[in-house]
Amino acid sequence: MSSPTPYNQEFFTELQAGSLQSAREIVPLLLDLIQPQTVVDVGCGDGTWLSVFAENGITEYLGIDGDYLKPEMLQISPEKFLAKDLKQPLHLDKTFDLVLSLEVAEHLPESDAEIFIDSLTKLGEIIVFSAAIPYQGGTEHLNEQWADYWLKLFQQRGFQVIDCLRRKIWDNPRIEPWYAQNLLVFLPGNSLSQYPRLAAEIKDTSLAQLSIVHPQIYLSKIPQIDKDTQQQIKEQNPAVTTTEISELSIGKNRFGSLKLEIIEVNLLNLAGELVTAIDCGTFLAIILEYRANEEINNPIFGVKISRVDGLVCYDTHTSATELSLQIARKGRIKLYLERLDLNAGQYYIDVGAYEQNWASTYDYHWQVYPLSIRAAKEEKGIICPPHHWTVEETAR
Repeated sequence: MSSPTPYNQEFFTELQAGSLQSAREIVPLLLDLIQPQTVVDVGCGDGTWLSVFAENGITEYLGIDGDYLKPEMLQISPEKFLAKDLKQPLHLDKTFDLVLSLEVAEHLPESDAEIFIDSLTKLGEIIVFSAAIPYQGGTEHLNEQWADYWLKLFQQRGFQVIDCLRRKIWDNPRIEPWYAQNLLVFLPGNSLSQYPRLAAEIKDTSLAQLSIVHPQIYLSKIPQIDKDTQQQIKEQNPAVTTTEISELSIGKNRFGSLKLEIIEVNLLNLAGELVTAIDCGTFLAIILEYRANEEINNPIFGVKISRVDGLVCYDTHTSATELSLQIARKGRIKLYLERLDLNAGQYYIDVGAYEQNWASTYDYHWQVYPLSIRAAKEEKGIICPPHHWTVEETAR
């Protein structure tokens, strides 16, 4: 008797709403860029993505996935579905204008990765591909790899990458972050001239920036990373578990290794007075006191101003400046905002210290330091820049 598959009705139902919403945002972009008439989705699941292509007028399409998908589970007609073992080479008697494979490759053993990429490249010239990165997590993820790993396999088959989708969808809240993080286009290098809309996008592709992490996925992993890190800290140095700031709680509103600690945060007005409230359009200084037990080369300090609902209104960090930092023992770093033009409301100052190149988090304080903004008149929106209205009458 075969063992039960994790890819059951519950698995696909859990993913369906997010996949459908994401597909309805992304499919129109693909149709505009590629203009396909035929589409195949390898690892199509219940066919949600193909159902959106159908909504947009595509009539010739095919979904391929394992035989664990029963007809009643599909969002497409069963006649449009082909059951195949994706670990085996796929041999079809036709090719397609567009080949999809979204968050599938990580579910196959690494020993089958080359077979899988072979199958995709034989099904068509344009491949829209995404696969989970290391530590992304998910059901039965057997081969999580950085984008550079998959690029190498495609390059060995004469394909090149175009990173033309992620910047268009990166901050779209209707798109699941794993698509925004991982979605790439591959096609043969000698075919680029046949697809002028894709060719126009290649100038913005940076091979050095293919392997990236979406903020939502990063933040979703912080609690577990922090839990593991704090256990290591306790084992190595039990004394480094507290801070002078009593409001902070590890794993709740404070995250990081604490190799470099932010030990005090003060907000000052132009007169140098401690404040928790200022008027819209006035000066604010944010002073961070830090402590390190060893020398740290070029850490990054960052400050965010966010609303109570978590919306980030302002985000700045030292890596965007020419500031070079050599941290040893205790010190102080200051951010001066000549005027803060935020609308009246309640905000938080979030502060963080990070390893150079953002490799890890030393210390991050989330929604610890409140700031009220006052304004003479209530306006809608986020910012309240200096402004005035004028009226000019014109002769009739």
